[in-house]
Amino acid sequence: MVRSSLDMFMQLKGIDPNFVDAWGKPAVVSESHIKNLINKMGYDANDEQSLQTYYQEQEKQHWLSMLPPVSVMQQSDSYQIDICLPIDFVNDALIYEITTEDNQQIKRTITATGFPLVATNEISEIEFQCYQIELQVALATGYHQLNVYERGNDEPLASMSFIITPDACFKPQEIERGKKIWGTSVQLYCVKSKHNWGIGDFTDLKFLLKNTAAHGEILSASILFMHFLLLILIMLAPTVLHLENG
Repeated sequence: MVRSSLDMFMQLKGIDPNFVDAWGKPAVVSESHIKNLINKMGYDANDEQSLQTYYQEQEKQHWLSMLPPVSVMQQSDSYQIDICLPIDFVNDALIYEITTEDNQQIKRTITATGFPLVATNEISEIEFQCYQIELQVALATGYHQLNVYERGNDEPLASMSFIITPDACFKPQEIERGKKIWGTSVQLYCVKSKHNWGIGDFTDLKFLLKNTAAHGEILSASILFMHFLLLILIMLAPTVLHLENG
């Protein structure tokens, strides 16, 4: 089956038209809405050749990069990672070095051909092979860095941000024990007070946490991506913690 340029572009950008609606029924986003989204991203959704060219350029870059820029995985005892190597490197024992969030270093020496070959490609008359290697290492949740080195070379062949997440969201101990509890569900960006700018400030969240806890409640807060960015700003500049009108 030949995929359209639009389908390839959607796959590249992680656009899935399928979802389950509020009534629990499968639904599909219309092609016109998807094209409108792509146009808003700065691409011409009606230009098949342009979409195909962009896809091919990104696919080429994927093969030349060895590793993706970032990988997010659930915490486990081992991790499977795809690495794309020129044919000259596939039989070499490469050093995989993980620098953990607390600046600890973990090294593994791995030869790619000892693992499954999942894809091949040819770029500028050079064959590339993609292997799914396995890193057997215990990692804490957090933001780590993976570098791949050739023996005798201090410059990494490839680098990747390696983010390890819990296998599930936090669950209060009472729920873990099967106890029924009650609480408040809040969308932070809808919280209003005389102290904030109408975007859901973190001082309001702190106020809610203290007061709901005082009544024995559980607070569930929905935090948008913009709050994540603000949280980063707060970590970089702690003085920007409380915003007041006027």
